Amino acid sequence: MRVCNATAEIPVREAVLAIIAGQGSVVPDDLALLDDAVRCELALWHADEHAAFVWEWAHDMSTALWALWKPDGAVQFESHSWCGVPEGGTEAGDACFLFLEHSREHSWETFDPAAKEAVRQARQMFPHWFW
Repeated sequence: MRVCNATAEIPVREAVLAIIAGQGSVVPDDLALLDDAVRCELALWHADEHAAFVWEWAHDMSTALWALWKPDGAVQFESHSWCGVPEGGTEAGDACFLFLEHSREHSWETFDPAAKEAVRQARQMFPHWFW
């Protein structure tokens, strides 16, 4: 299943406040990792709000800060546990990197055609970079 292509601008001030509220403090240099725009990470045609990972908590690796938004673009920030369901139901599979309550497909069941095309082009242009 293709990944959703909805995007949202991240209100940086509100994101920083959510991070500080969630973990008590933040190292200013770490804020360079904060994106000012995100793309929905859920599968195309999902029923719920759009969602994108924003921040990994320093104090709790089992949860993360996510941006959730509706088509009107209003973004809210929520902390959610990681889904972590392994691909194929075995511990050897890649774990789903979406949040626990996500709808429909797991991350390993979705793909981004633009990203796949970029990798294909990079393999052609720079074959020595790939094994």
